[in-house]
Amino acid sequence: MPANQDRCILLLDNDPAMRDQLHGMLAAIGCPATVVVDADDIHARAAAADLLICDLDNPHGAADLVRALQANDPDLPVIVVAREPDVDDVVEALRAGAFDFLRWPIPDAGIFGRAVQRAIDARNLERENRRYRERLEQANAELQASLRLLREDEDAGRRVQQRILPESPRDYGWAQVEHRVVPSLYLSGDFVDYFEVGERRLAFYLADVSGHGASSAFVTMLLKTLGNRARRDIARDPVHASQPSLMLALANRELLSLGLGKHVAMFCGIIDFSTRQLHYAVAGQYPQPIVSDGKCACYLEGKGMPVGLFDGAVYEDRMHALPEGFALVLLSDGVMELLGGASLAEKETRLLDMIGSGAVTVDTLGRELQLDGTRELPDDVAMLVIRDKTASPAA
Repeated sequence: MPANQDRCILLLDNDPAMRDQLHGMLAAIGCPATVVVDADDIHARAAAADLLICDLDNPHGAADLVRALQANDPDLPVIVVAREPDVDDVVEALRAGAFDFLRWPIPDAGIFGRAVQRAIDARNLERENRRYRERLEQANAELQASLRLLREDEDAGRRVQQRILPESPRDYGWAQVEHRVVPSLYLSGDFVDYFEVGERRLAFYLADVSGHGASSAFVTMLLKTLGNRARRDIARDPVHASQPSLMLALANRELLSLGLGKHVAMFCGIIDFSTRQLHYAVAGQYPQPIVSDGKCACYLEGKGMPVGLFDGAVYEDRMHALPEGFALVLLSDGVMELLGGASLAEKETRLLDMIGSGAVTVDTLGRELQLDGTRELPDDVAMLVIRDKTASPAA
């Protein structure tokens, strides 16, 4: 039997002979007991006690005493002892919550020792369970507080992210631009931006940051800062207006220097609406932007490594002549998860057919892709549509 010298066992018995013998039996098994003489003393000591042994015929009434103890300390085990017990009294005491019943005289010290040890073990288990529940409740309260703070942070981040997105739709007179960003989580790793860079020229980009959530959203805010820097660079040096690759190189350096472990698929472009010339550079963007003339659609060519992977990555500047009345559609790769088809080639064909048949607004694209707000998205989705409003010089 485990050592129980440090246990607090209370002994209440109105029969001195029985009390003395029980006291001796407890001492013999290494469980010294404290004799209590009244109910008030028991209640005062109950919280620190491991076990109460009492005579069924004590003046306080065993069943009433057990009920009173259960009201304040339901885990305190009570062993009831009786010399010539009345069955109804024993049943009443057990129903009231008594842990065990022993008939006096106890014929075998082993029986008594095992009953005492079971009661002490039950008390230990209940105490351990209570401590576990308390720790669990504390951990749950801390978790709820952390989740509340996380929700507040995410809500603040979402408001900031929405605030830094450009106005949509935006009518420049010579072009109309609109976008939609639909996050798969609360915050998005997809981002778009566009701004004027001189007369009838529009700079724009679409970015798809690796991963999801707050860390990816943080990178989109960095991209906004870099876009503002690129705008100033173009204003200072018109050469930048034909070299969108410079922004990709800048973003690559900044991301690598931060060591965030994030990379970004990007497409950067600058359109001169006076000549309908598109200067662009590609950094791992998929699918490639699609140009539509109202009758058919085609993918732009070009490739390049994503931003933030390799130091010294080189990005190529390309040029494409846009048709009169064109629509340029940029999409993040999240749309590919929403398209039917067994292969990427089939999805690319379906996307091209969709845009070629007139899906050149964010509303029509949203309907085609079933972005109704109730569909669970496997990935963030970003859409950027630029439509030409200039008239033909010969018109």
